[in-house]
Amino acid sequence: MVIQVKSQSPHYFSQGLESPTLSTLEFSPLRNDLKSILRETRFITDRIKKKQEDDQVMSDWKFASAVLDRFFLWFFFVFILICTGAVLLTVPGIFVSGGELET
Repeated sequence: MVIQVKSQSPHYFSQGLESPTLSTLEFSPLRNDLKSILRETRFITDRIKKKQEDDQVMSDWKFASAVLDRFFLWFFFVFILICTGAVLLTVPGIFVSGGELET
């Protein structure tokens, strides 16, 4: 986009001359700057979106690990109780009447 700006000096109008072109302004550097700003803004918003998605995935995995941790805690607790009961029940002579152990 090219815009030409002409001088509005009364000196040229009084002599009947056409006003000269002061300069031709090109807005391509400004347009390039705006494109650059837009590109950087998109980059930042894409990174923020990606980080939010990654945080959501991380939160889901933390929840899953907490559930599995609780499950394995209960599994370990029940396993230890069963093993302890099995060991105590296999001791010879533990249920002898009279309070004395047979040897």
